[in-house]
Amino acid sequence: MRIAFFTDTYYPTIDGVVSTIENYQKELEKRKVQIKIFAPAPENNNDKKVGVEYASSIAFPSYSQYRIPIFTFNLEQECRKFGPELIHSHAMVIMGLEAKKIAKKLKVPLLGTFHTFLPNAAHYIIKNEGLQLWFKELCWKYLKYFYRDFDGVISPSYFVQKKLKENGIESKYVIPNGLNTSFFRPYRKKIKKEYFLYLGRIAKEKNLDLLLQIAGEKEFSSLNIPIVLAGDGPYRQELENSIKKAKLDNIKLIGKVPKEQLPIVYSKAYGFISLSEFETFGMSALEAMACKVPIICLKDTALEELTKNKGGLACYKETYQIIENIKIVLEQQKKFSEAAYKTAQNYSIQKTSKMLIELYKKFI
Repeated sequence: MRIAFFTDTYYPTIDGVVSTIENYQKELEKRKVQIKIFAPAPENNNDKKVGVEYASSIAFPSYSQYRIPIFTFNLEQECRKFGPELIHSHAMVIMGLEAKKIAKKLKVPLLGTFHTFLPNAAHYIIKNEGLQLWFKELCWKYLKYFYRDFDGVISPSYFVQKKLKENGIESKYVIPNGLNTSFFRPYRKKIKKEYFLYLGRIAKEKNLDLLLQIAGEKEFSSLNIPIVLAGDGPYRQELENSIKKAKLDNIKLIGKVPKEQLPIVYSKAYGFISLSEFETFGMSALEAMACKVPIICLKDTALEELTKNKGGLACYKETYQIIENIKIVLEQQKKFSEAAYKTAQNYSIQKTSKMLIELYKKFI
């Protein structure tokens, strides 16, 4: 079986989409599925990976970590050489449109995974809040047009499937993003819990300002447990300024964490707090759960699905409710930690890859 993956984002950028693609590539190739990745070229040629086909690109103006493909003429020829039996688009903008065009020319089935709530990223394009609402509506119209020619649309969560249906996009298949549970697991040595953790992109849409509010509440401060924010992104400087202005000494930004250190950083946390409403799945939250770290998230989000088996708690977007949940997780640490770990095993890359292969077989 030969499958072409098209993506708008790839290494050295690290996010949920990139992690998912790399996890699937490794596991599918173990199962004798040939994978060819088509992606925007990184800024530095040294960051290119052998075997990946790249489109020349430039930096996205308001988020330099991401790249905009500008020359894609080589992709069709390279895709023909590879001879895919199916094209799987993990993209929804330029590389996604290329995937559509090439699938049509090669007359092969086309599947797409909905990884990103593009309409909720309007602030990267338009600063005026009134115009952002207009842009959001325009994005949903575009996405409805974009996916109408796909043979199948995959949702990484039931929450995404529901949201797509509300906006006129049919997604018949739910396949979670697979996790490498051999790598993400509790740190073997006895380790002391030190903080509550957020790890991921430092971006406005992640609701990190709400974490600052929580850190400033007396009820949280009395716990004498800091909040650590790990990662990098376009909102980092603004967040640092807000922390200094509010004189918060119980919240720290530590920047990017090397991959090999992730299980240790997760294992040191009492809980993983993600108050984002932007997620379509929540890969970093699941990584934390695999390290026996319960999650705290908001209701009516994709992350809430991960709490169904008591691996964490979901609440409404109110600081007092969030702090109450933090206290509950502290008081019942062992129970939530064990449930988090057990839940994460259900999302192993082995299980989700098997689901993906079965879906591929339906179309090939």
